[in-house]
Amino acid sequence: MPEIVEVQIQVEGLQEILGEVIENVEYFGRANVLIDRHEVVFAKALVGSRITNIFRIGKYIIMELRKVQKGSDNAEYLYLLTHLGMSGAYLINQEHRHER
Repeated sequence: MPEIVEVQIQVEGLQEILGEVIENVEYFGRANVLIDRHEVVFAKALVGSRITNIFRIGKYIIMELRKVQKGSDNAEYLYLLTHLGMSGAYLINQEHRHER
């Protein structure tokens, strides 16, 4: 399990995706990935959201997402709580056999 310093390094590395919009969400059927949400509902909530902030609390990495409703000035804020688990890294545009 990664130490807090390693989690902070991941947070700093993820700053490069600030401002990006989530275009697609893939779900690979891991029971511990989604808690109390159906994968279609989860994906629908995230797609179209812009990543506005990435920070950590303890060993959890939190992504603040902003989703603007079409034809409206109203915005919905979502928070995606993630944990590095045993892998200890996020991969951007890369594949790994143990990715989650």
